[in-house]
Amino acid sequence: SIDEVRRLLARSVPLSVTPGRRELDEALAAATPAAWRYTPWLRSARLLVLDPKGAPVHIGGYDVNLDEHLGLLLEHASTR
Repeated sequence: SIDEVRRLLARSVPLSVTPGRRELDEALAAATPAAWRYTPWLRSARLLVLDPKGAPVHIGGYDVNLDEHLGLLLEHASTR
């Protein structure tokens, strides 16, 4: 429904994917519901389910976390 689309987009964070983060974009694209491809407002959106306790999510070779002040944080697993 349009209300669900609005709710999803209200919680979205823009993310620029550079060539060096192609693995991350591919992993996010694979985790995104197929139905989103047919919805104009969600077509370019990617689904990322975060840990409710705040632990980093491991996806596409990255540890991803959402910081209240800094936004989406990406740390390549090889830099740890």
